[in-house]
Amino acid sequence: METKALFFDIDGTLVNQKGVFLDSAKRALKRARANGHKLLLSTGRNFAQIYPQLIDFGFDGYVCAAGAYVKCDGNLIYHETMKEEELKPLTDFFLAHDIMVGLQVEDGSYVTPRGLKQIREGFKKLGISGGNMDSVLEGVHVVDNFDRVKGVEKLFYNWADVTVDELADQTSDYFSVLPASFADVMDQYSGEITIRGITKARGMERALDYYGIDRENSVSFGDAFNDLEMMEYAGIGVAMGNARDEVKEAADYVTDHIDRDGIAKAVEKLGLA
Repeated sequence: METKALFFDIDGTLVNQKGVFLDSAKRALKRARANGHKLLLSTGRNFAQIYPQLIDFGFDGYVCAAGAYVKCDGNLIYHETMKEEELKPLTDFFLAHDIMVGLQVEDGSYVTPRGLKQIREGFKKLGISGGNMDSVLEGVHVVDNFDRVKGVEKLFYNWADVTVDELADQTSDYFSVLPASFADVMDQYSGEITIRGITKARGMERALDYYGIDRENSVSFGDAFNDLEMMEYAGIGVAMGNARDEVKEAADYVTDHIDRDGIAKAVEKLGLA
């Protein structure tokens, strides 16, 4: 079999809502690697936010910040950040409307003191506390304002006073606005904002070029809105059983739920392990 590049979303795909990376998935990925395939993460998280257990497991490459940051074999091969003249009016809008907003950069995420309080209050209402809250806040830095935060790859916001679609209509064409990756615990008033045209698919393209692997030999695994382009770009797109309906419709194959060994079943079904 030709070498394939396997791209895995994290939240809702490799790691469940409780932060568990299933042993069945680990075994399947190890077998796939033993067969010569490349393993890559493809996530909306920035590099600093990747779970330590995934870093320790070891992946060949990382597509982070929904495609704005690509690292392969330890080498940073692509990094796109937002123009400050476009970013400031957007952050000013969120702060003026008292909407929780965070800025993602390579070394973590930045929020204001008010933003941190909003995050804690919001996630407590969702039943997230203790160790799970610590996981959510890992890599989060608090700053009095955003003026000195440079190299912003992506924004995330929660509990706005407008829907995702309404916000997209009010936002510069420089940006794309998508529903939050944590679709199962968020509503239509939470989302993430990227540079228009920067997607997981764009990050995949750069990683494939690096490894010299053809597009038709790529396989993507995902569950959320920011996985749609990845589903459509890959040679084979695999949607988790717990994926959004839109993602399932875009996929070539729908596997089982993440908690019912969906990754392992898909890897076996496709003959990768």
